[in-house]
Amino acid sequence: MRDFFRFIDASLKLHRTDLNPCAYTASANDVSSALSGKKHAFGKYPLYKLPDSRVIGIMSRQLFVTLDGPKGTGKTTLLESITQVLRADNRKVVRLSEQKSDPFRAESMTLVNRLARDPSVDLEREICERFALSRAWISQNVLTKQPENCIILMDRWYPSDAAFRRMVPFAEIVQLNIEHNVRAPDLHVGVVTAPEVSWERAAVRSRGLGSTVIHRLEEHIACTRAFEQEVVSHGWFLCRNEGSIEEATMQIVPEINRML
Repeated sequence: MRDFFRFIDASLKLHRTDLNPCAYTASANDVSSALSGKKHAFGKYPLYKLPDSRVIGIMSRQLFVTLDGPKGTGKTTLLESITQVLRADNRKVVRLSEQKSDPFRAESMTLVNRLARDPSVDLEREICERFALSRAWISQNVLTKQPENCIILMDRWYPSDAAFRRMVPFAEIVQLNIEHNVRAPDLHVGVVTAPEVSWERAAVRSRGLGSTVIHRLEEHIACTRAFEQEVVSHGWFLCRNEGSIEEATMQIVPEINRML
């Protein structure tokens, strides 16, 4: 296992990533003009269409947005909806998945399966480190390859560990990702529902809950509460997705536009 960590560290050749988003300095008139932009419809909900890029500034770097949360909260469907709305507004959007971008996923999931059978804090800490190293690899080899002037929407990132890790404190997990130079999102979005709602939604999916570590409603309730508590304590954007997908989309799109 130590050989694995040495191999990843050597292959990454990591450098510290600038964690601060590139802000456009706008005058008060520019902000007023942007907020009074044209509207266009998304379902029955209005979407503020930002005006000419000469007013708000052309994107000069990536905007990295991650959606995290417990199982069954509708993240994938929400990502699809957000993508459609942003592209309708002539935004360049790249959708990625942590799981599909991780070349070491199979080996890590072998450990997760072992953890489910025989829990131990040492094994969970090893899993957390493997995932952090995988995210560092994605940060260096996937995110940097995307266009500079795009919005990257990532399905899951390190905030999801707040829901699924049981024994290692989340503050330690965050520090682990920082130490490995995992790219910090410009916008963290935590997607939640009442746990009973997401549990029922998952039950009707063909794949069910699809969780290796959570099998009972009581466990799902606990992971939902733990995740929501961390979102609030870190000041991340909390999206409640108990209503329609249009309502949830219109919670997030203005937050993304606000950062452009």
